[in-house]
Formats: sequence, structure tokens, C-alpha cells
Amino acid sequence: MSRLKHSGGPAQTGSTQKLSLVIMAAVTFIALVIMIAWVALGMVQEKIQQETGNALQTVLHTSQESLTLWAENKKFQLGKLAVDPGLVLLVEHLLQTPPDKDALLKSQGLNELRTFFQGNKDRFGNAGFFVVSPDFINIASMRDSNMGARNLIANQALDLLNRAFRGETVMIPPIWSDVVLNSSSGANSRVPPTMFFAAAIKNIAGQIIAVLAQRVDPSNDFTRMIQLGRIGKSGETYAFGKYGKLLSESRFDDDLLKIGLIGAGQKAILSITIRDPGGNMVNGFTPAVPRYQQPLTLMADQATKGKSGVNVAGYRDYRGVPVYGAWLWDPNLGFGLTTEIDVADALSPYYTARNVIITVLVITVLLAIGSLMFAILIDERANRALRKSRDELEHRVQERTAELAESEERFALAVRGVGAGIWGLDPTTGKGWSSERFKELLGYSDVDVSESYADWVRTVHSDDRDAVTAALQNHLQNRVPFNVVCRLQCQSGEFRWFRVTGQALWDDNGEAHRMAGSIVDITDGKAAQNELRKLSLATEHSPASVVITARDGTIEYVNATFCDVTGYSALEAIGQNPRVLKSGNLDASYYQELWQTILAGNTWKGDFINRKKSGEEFWESASISPIQNDEGEITHFVAVKQDITERKQMEAELIQAKQLADDANQAKGDFLANMSHEIRTPMNAVIGMAHLALKTDLTPKQRDYLKKIQSSGKSLLGIINDILDFSKIEAGKLDMEAVDFNLDDVLDSLANLVTVKAQEKENLEVLFAAASDVPRNLVGDPLRLGQVLINLANNAVKFTESGEIVVSIENIESRQDQVTLKFAVRDSGIGLTEEQMGKLFQSFSQADTSTTRKYGGTGLGLAISKKLVNMMDGEIWVESEYGQGTSFLFTANFGLGREKPKKRFAVSTDLRGMTVLVVDDNVTSREILKDMLESFSFEVVQAASGEEGITEIENADREKPIELVVMDWKMPGMDGIEASIRIKNHPALNKIPAIILVTAYGREEIMQKSEDSGLDGFLIKPVNASLLFDAIMQSFGQEIPETSRLAMRQKEGDALLEIRGARILLVEDNEINQQVAQEILEGAGLIVTIANDGQEAVDAVKESSYDAVLMDVQMPVMDGYTATRKIRELEVGSRKAEVGSRKAEVGMRNAEVGKGNKEKELKAQGSKLKGEEPAELSASGFQLSAFSTSAASSDYRHDGACHGR
Repeated sequence: MSRLKHSGGPAQTGSTQKLSLVIMAAVTFIALVIMIAWVALGMVQEKIQQETGNALQTVLHTSQESLTLWAENKKFQLGKLAVDPGLVLLVEHLLQTPPDKDALLKSQGLNELRTFFQGNKDRFGNAGFFVVSPDFINIASMRDSNMGARNLIANQALDLLNRAFRGETVMIPPIWSDVVLNSSSGANSRVPPTMFFAAAIKNIAGQIIAVLAQRVDPSNDFTRMIQLGRIGKSGETYAFGKYGKLLSESRFDDDLLKIGLIGAGQKAILSITIRDPGGNMVNGFTPAVPRYQQPLTLMADQATKGKSGVNVAGYRDYRGVPVYGAWLWDPNLGFGLTTEIDVADALSPYYTARNVIITVLVITVLLAIGSLMFAILIDERANRALRKSRDELEHRVQERTAELAESEERFALAVRGVGAGIWGLDPTTGKGWSSERFKELLGYSDVDVSESYADWVRTVHSDDRDAVTAALQNHLQNRVPFNVVCRLQCQSGEFRWFRVTGQALWDDNGEAHRMAGSIVDITDGKAAQNELRKLSLATEHSPASVVITARDGTIEYVNATFCDVTGYSALEAIGQNPRVLKSGNLDASYYQELWQTILAGNTWKGDFINRKKSGEEFWESASISPIQNDEGEITHFVAVKQDITERKQMEAELIQAKQLADDANQAKGDFLANMSHEIRTPMNAVIGMAHLALKTDLTPKQRDYLKKIQSSGKSLLGIINDILDFSKIEAGKLDMEAVDFNLDDVLDSLANLVTVKAQEKENLEVLFAAASDVPRNLVGDPLRLGQVLINLANNAVKFTESGEIVVSIENIESRQDQVTLKFAVRDSGIGLTEEQMGKLFQSFSQADTSTTRKYGGTGLGLAISKKLVNMMDGEIWVESEYGQGTSFLFTANFGLGREKPKKRFAVSTDLRGMTVLVVDDNVTSREILKDMLESFSFEVVQAASGEEGITEIENADREKPIELVVMDWKMPGMDGIEASIRIKNHPALNKIPAIILVTAYGREEIMQKSEDSGLDGFLIKPVNASLLFDAIMQSFGQEIPETSRLAMRQKEGDALLEIRGARILLVEDNEINQQVAQEILEGAGLIVTIANDGQEAVDAVKESSYDAVLMDVQMPVMDGYTATRKIRELEVGSRKAEVGSRKAEVGMRNAEVGKGNKEKELKAQGSKLKGEEPAELSASGFQLSAFSTSAASSDYRHDGACHGR
């Protein structure tokens, strides 16, 4: 054998190295040129931007100085004219004339004034003038039409006119003129812009008696001076007001007309607000939002805040075109100025330079590539000559070695045909050789072999080396076959298993003179043997029983665990069929399904009841899988089984324990159901009698006693209800309904109950915030949802002395027919510690004992709420920080109502987009109202106080007046009533907004004050979107849809009036409850007959007809369920005999817990469960409005006479 060596690679030619260097040099040169060009272009662009910024600032300040000089000159000339004695005398005489149009036109003073100005055209010009009296009335002008009218400056720039009346000579920037211009065709009338200079006219005593206003055409000197200041082809200088309104003409009127920002014949001045459309409209961009919702441009936003600046990074102008610009705000002129130029125009020198540099760069690169190609061509010609000489030499060599190559090829083919590696050895010298396959097996492909037997022996693993050497010597000396298995080290250092064989040749003297052999890699086979050995050991010692059977089910192998479990030895089990373990407790079909599964090639899993050798039965969990050969045929099955007898016994014990617990719960539920009736019946009597007594004439002390009795009775009833509800849930007697309901009804009920308690505390507001995507028509249990919300809200009121309680609703997931809502009740109360939060949601548990002593309660409310939320497929949790308030949050799943959602808040086109002001000192309340109003398509402005609200109205009056104010009542400083009165009586407002007052306090007091203040409406917090929308529509004189909340409430209020005179059969066994119910029902105008038990009720129905039956459930002689069934049977017989007879409504009143099954029974009989005792102490508390439709159709007279039965 010999050691293997690596050989070196072929040398590269000198020409190839030269070519590589040339290419690298060319690439480096091109990269360097590109980098220099890039840096140069950046410097050019930066220089141009800097120069453009300097030029823009120069033009801007030049334009500002020109306008300032022009304006000061105008004011100086006008001031001189205003103090002319002749003018003052004429104005004094004219002021004595009544300020109406006819009197002024007939006065001599007006003619003299007009003559005066005609004679002073050289000083005053002929653009027009006004003499304005202190009450802003035009008393002199060159035109007759505006005499005696309020001056247009007072309507559009009152602050500047007031400054003139204070003695200051002022310039009024462009405003809308009072002169309407017509085109040559007589169509398309338009109102042009105009501007004025105004100076005070003082009498001899120095008192200001009037103001002289000189009209100036802004399209002349004003616009011309502004437009002279511009640079480039697209440069533009223009003026703008404090709200971003364009005050000078635009040079882009044609573009503005094409993109729709102005109409035909219209100018940009005063018609354009400098807003950023979000893209280049000149190139076809269409904004996603209306113009009035777009933000001011970067320039206008900075300038209107009083900031000056320059921008050469680029921003969009009012067309959306990218521009550079410089701007300033001049407080003396009263407007802003800007100079802008399109970015494309400003950078045109940069683009020219860039094109030139790129052209030069391309030419340079092309020249470099051409030079490189020329060098390659020269090099290729030299290489071609060298290759020709080399080919001739190689041809001669190939001819000489052809025969030798052919011989070697035959031998190589023979060696390659053998999969093993072939080796040879000269035992006398120790030199050897090896085949290519031999080298591949050891990882020495394409390397030389050192001719040394000693080197090969060193590759043998040290543990195998002595055995291999001994076997080789034994073969050479004793001619014993050489066949060994050993580990050889590969080139990678890894040892692999090989089978090495060989055969020597001996001479006549018996000396071995030549030897050859082979090696075969058997590493994978060794690994497979080891894995099989491990698998066999694992199976034998597995804690599970393992059985291997033939395809026909004959057992061929079992492990020791199988023998331990079944009691059969391996000799007894092998050769048997697994059916020897069958106990006979399983049906034959069970085994048929097993065989069908495994014969189909699948794994079967299941449980058996088997029998041991001793006859004892036991449970096993088995997994049986087929074993397939290489052709996919099933040859055997393997079963792995686990003894589960103990687990099955535990399951049986658990089922038995659960049944015992269910029986105990049922007994407890039945006991509490009976106790419910026995407790609630006397409670109904206590509360009812107190209610009736309070309607009689009482002394103050007696009334106080009775109110305390009634209040204590209701508190006790609340505690009893909590305990009974908890018992319902524990006994499993509470079922969740799935009925259609409106979420707003639940919130209305919550508001009615919670706000009463909240009003007992100072400065505590209850607010509702429902997201706009929350559906209102749902399917679920509204009663239980309301119960959870009322519980959480009452807790919030209990633990919050001041601040706010916010009930919010979000839509967290919507599906095709279901929705998941998240409810949150957040307060600003005392908060909870981590320890206290850990005690919540547990039965009969509060945060700590001091909480119970101070605030009261049973500690059941949150436990009941948690269970109800769980029944609504939701979860409930709490978030709190001690001293900062608490948030209770829960989720619940509901179905979507069958009624398709309509557009709930459709605003008429004349109201859409109007501006609404929300005035409230509570930030949360403002945000809730803002979200609601914006969902109605209104623009919303906010103010935190009455004073701030009045200021917002005054500021908006000139641009876009506020049309509606939603005003809170009680605020620090100026309250809502006082602020509303000031707004309604404001003398300077062009438009007085409608006002809706919102309050969290007393309804009667606010109604009286709102009527006295002339307000347009009021709402009680918490406000929902529906009520707010209806109030707004009413305040603007628009009709409210019949489906609105206000209309539906009115219908509900009229429901009881429709059934006055109806005949009611009251079935009640308790005399006191009879008296309470009778007096309440008769007080509502109903005719009441009393039955003491179910049997008397059936007899009464046989004798007479009734429009409704109010039935107690638990009564002697005959209970309410039986009586209802018999009444319905009577009605069926009656209908067979009498066509057209009417079916009486039967309502059940129940005082027991766990009535779910009975409710289903009653509904099947056509009765209606109307509630639980004690009843709400009013006729509506008996829910008789549900009978209004059927009662109305009964054709009874209000005198009580009954017909149709």
C-alpha cells in the first residue's frame, strides 16, 4: 500500500493575467469617473438651490418695500384730504340728515359732497368713495344703490373699520365688492374684488364724526406691484390673508380653470384658499378629500402663524406643483407675502449641466470599452499563434501514446466494473498501488498515492490494527484466507467500517511475491445492525405491551410486559391468535371496524376490555399498525397496548361524583326557588303598600317614614335579587335568551337607572361612547347584558365622588352573522390595589372589609357579572391604578339582527359639511360629541369654556360662520346658559347659530332656563348619537324619521292610553298583593276583576271575557301553569263553536328562581311571562303595553263594556 498526496492545479498563462489587469483598470477608471460626476452634480444642485433661495428673498423683500411705500403714500394723501375743512363741514351737515336712502338722495349735502370729490379727482382719483357714519351706514357715495345701507367694510372687515373710527388711517386688503359686473353678453354675472383706504374725519373739537373710505381697484397698482416681483418662467409673488385666502391675482388662472379650482370668467383673487391638494393637479392628480378639508400649504401654514422663512427643499403650492419659496407676514400691511418658483424651472440649469455631464460620461465609458476591446483583440491574436504550435506538439504525443492509452483503458474498465476498491502489494518491498474507486472510498479522489505499506497500516484504527496485521501475516505464511472487518481513517478524519479481502501469489520456494485484494464500505450495514439491536432492547423493556402478528393474526412476538400483564408466557402466546384475550364484552362490529382499518393500511386506535389468563378482566388502550414490505404489501401487524384499568376506574368515580354534585345543586336550586316565592311575596306587599300610602295625604313626618320604608325595602330587594340570581346560575337554571333587540334600548335603560344615582353627587358625569361601526340590531339576551352594565355602572357611581364615568362600546370582530363587542365602564374614582383586584369576581367577596362597611353591598355583583359574561361567550377583566380610577372591561358575542341596517343618520344636503362648535370643559365629553358630529358629516370645532366658545364664533363669523353650538351647562366661569344668551344677543355676528344645551343635571331646571334663554333644544347626558341627531334635526326644523329614538319613545308613552277601559283578570292568592295590584291598575284606567287561585281564574274566564289575564304562578288549589293550560283549552273549544272570537293575552308574574323550563312550557301555550315579583310600581311595570294591539282590536268601549266574546 502507499500514502495518498494532493497534486497542484494548472498554471495560468501570462496573457490571461495581463488581460485581467487591463479589465480591472478599465472598470476602476469608469467607477472613478461616475463617482466624480455624481459629486459634481450634487454640488451644482446645492449651489443652484442656494442662489435660488437668495433670489427669492431679495424679490420678496423688494415687493414688501414697494407695497409699504405705496400704502403709506395712499394713507398720507387720504389723511390730508380727510382733514380738509370744507370736507369736514359738508360731512357735519350731512350727518344731520336721517340715514335712510330716500332722505340722503334728496339731501343737498350729498350733492355738495359729490361735487367736492369731483373737484378733487387729482388728489383722490375717480375709483369711488364712502363716507361712513359711526353706526356703519353709508351716508355718501358716488353710487345711489348703496346709500343708507350698512357699509360692506363693516360686513367683511369690521376690525379694520373700527381701527379707522379710533383715528387710525388703515388699508383694507381686497374684499368682495358691492358692485356686480356683467360680461359683454349679459350673462355670467360676478362680484369683483375691491379694496379701500380709510381715514377718520374729525370735527373742530377733534371728535371723530365719520370715516372717509377711498376705493382702490386691486387689479391695478396693488396686483401690478406684486406681480412685478418674480423670477424665472414660473415665478410668482402673491399676497394672502390670515386664513390663507388669496388676496392678489394669480398668473395661473388658465391652469386653475382647467383643474376646476375656479369657474369660467372667475379670477383666483379671493376665490382660492392656499391649500395643499396632496399632489400635482396640473398633471392630473385628483385629491381624495374636498378642498376645505385639505391642509394649508407649508408656506401658508408658517406665514399665517407669523413666521417668515425660505424653503429650497421643495413643497407643494395651491396647484399641488412642487415649488421653492420665501415668505413673510407683515403685520403693518395686515397680510402675508410670498415669492415662489416651480422646482422644475429653478433647477433647469442643473438639469442642463446634468445632461452634459452624463453625455461626456457615456462617451468616456464607450472610449474605455473600445480601448479594452482593442487590447483583447491583440491578445487573442498572440494566443492563437501559441495554441497552433501547442496543438501540433500534442498531436505527435497522442499518436505515440495511442496504443498505451487503449491498453490502460481496458484495464480501467475492468477495475471500474467492480464496486469494491482494488489494491495491490509487493510483500517483499512493501510498495503497492490502488484503483480510483479505492481512493474515492477513502475520500482521496484525484490525488497521488505514496507507495508505502506502512503508511496504509497507519490509516487502520488503533483498536483494529493488531488484528489486521496478524491476519495478513497468517495469510502470507500459512495461506489462511485474508478476510477482515476493520475501521479505516478517511481523508476527512472520519473512521468508517470496511471489509478487506486479499489473495497472495507464492513462488516455487513458497515465498509470497505478489498480492491483490479489495475493500468494501460496510458502515451503513453496521449502523443498521446497531439500530436493530437498540430497537430490540427498547421493545423488550418497554412499559407497554408489544405484540407482532402475521397477516392472518397469528402471534409471532410478545415482549416481557405483555407476559406480566396477561399472565401468559411467551411460549404460550406465540402461535396463538389475539382473540385468546377477548372478554366477550365488545360487539363483533367493533372488531370488524378494527380489521377494516388496518387491512386498508391505516393505524387503528381504541380501547379493549380483555381477559387475563387468570380470568380477571382489564382495560387496555391499543394502537395497531400494519407493517409493509418494499412492494407495499402488508406482511405483519404490530400492536402497542397500555393497561388503563386504573384510569377507567377513576373516570367512573368522577362521573359518580359529578352526578352526586348535580343532584345536590338541583336540590339547592329547588329549595331556593321555593324560598324566592316566599320572600318576594311579602316584599312586594311592603314596597307596594308604601307606594300606595305615599299617594295619600300625609304629614311631612309620615311621608319621611314611608319613603325610608320604601327605600329600605328596595335595597333589601336588590340584595335578595343578587342572592337569587347567583343561586340560579349555581343551580344551572339560568338560560340565555336569543331574541332580536336594539342596543340603544339597553343603553337608554342604563342611562335612566344610573344617572339618577349620579345626580346625587356633585360634579359627576355619566358619558356613553359607542363607536360608529357598532351594529345596533343584535340577537342575544338584552336583559342579561343590561344587568352586567348596570352592575358595573352602579359600582362606578358608588366608588366615584366626582369626575366622570364613561361607558364605551367597540366592535372588535365582525363575521357573516355574528359580532364580538367590547364594553368598558371607566371611572375616575378611588381605584384598586393589586391585592384588591385579586379578590374581585369571587362570590361574597369585596375589595376588603372596609369597602363593605363604607359602601355596602353583598359582594355578589361582580361574580354574577362574570358568570353572565361567560355565558355570552366573553370574558371580563379589570384595569386599575390605586387613586386614579378603575376600568371594568368585558367582551360578548351576539348575532346580527334580521333587520338590515339602514343609513341611520342621513343629513340633508343643505346641512352637510356645516361647522358645529362643541363647548364643554370635560375633555372626554368633547371628544365623544366630536366623533358623533363628524359621523353626521359635520365639521367640528372645540372650546373648553364659554368665553373660548364665544371667541371661536367671532373668529369664524367672517370666513365660515358656525351654524350650530352644542353647549354644556355647568362649566367653570361662564356657564352654558350665560354663554348662550351672549351668543343669541351678539350685535356683531352676521349669523346667529342654533344652540343645543347638554347637561348632566336636573331636567326641570334646565328645561325652564332653556326656554327663557331662547335655546333651540336640550339633551340630558349621557347623550347617544341617535338622540343628538334628532335634536339637531328638530333645531333646524327638519322632520324626524318615525324610526328615531324620540318618535319611538313617544309611541311607547302613548301605549297605555290605547288600552284604557280594558278588562283585566288579576289572579293572586295574597290579599295584600291583590290590593296593591288592583289600585295601580285601576289608577291607569283599567277594569280589574280578582281571582284567588287558578281554579277561580278558569271559572271566571268561562263566565266572562277578559282582554288580559295577569296570573301568579304559585297558588293553592291550582297553580298558574295549570290554569293557563286550561284557559287555552277553553279558547280552542270556543273558536270551534264561535268564529271571530278573540284570544285573551295571559301574562305570568313569577317570584321563583329557576323557571327556564316553565317559560318554554308557557310560550308553547301562547302565554307571556311578564316579569318577576315585586312588580315595578306603575301600570307600565306590568308591561300591559304589549297587549295594546290586541286590546285595541277587541272593539271594547272605554266605559268597560266588552264585545266580541
